[in-house]
Amino acid sequence: MAIVNLYADGSCGLYCSTVDMGQGSDTAMAQIVGEVLNLPAETVKVVHPDTDVTPYDMATLGSRSTYHMGHAVRIAAEDARDKVVALARELGLPEGTNYSVPDLFKKKYGMQAGNIVGVGSFIPSYTPPDYGTGQTPQRHPVLDDRRDRCRGRGRY
Repeated sequence: MAIVNLYADGSCGLYCSTVDMGQGSDTAMAQIVGEVLNLPAETVKVVHPDTDVTPYDMATLGSRSTYHMGHAVRIAAEDARDKVVALARELGLPEGTNYSVPDLFKKKYGMQAGNIVGVGSFIPSYTPPDYGTGQTPQRHPVLDDRRDRCRGRGRY
């Protein structure tokens, strides 16, 4: 689960419990938020894991963080973006208006106050392996294609 908070001053906080142990997950998560919200990644403050503040995360394991938490972060950022668009529409602004978040809040409340919170959660689909063979019926299109190419059966 991830939470993206757009503050009244236009700054942005990302709350997630993925632990950056040198693999660059803080940077990757900030880049995802920045891309969705059209913000420079370096302006996204990643709030480090704290059970009093950040939402639950199963674990930081291998490349799991980028795939699982990255999806949750993207969904949270999209939720926040959609709420910004809804606020602009509520204020009677034309579609695609380039108002900043602080300007939207000033227009709505008459002052720089408020925040917009986006929430995202990602649970991938899972099919347990066949009891008899230990194989899963799911295919991974990219990896399977690479494997087929190595065996001379690829689609080029």
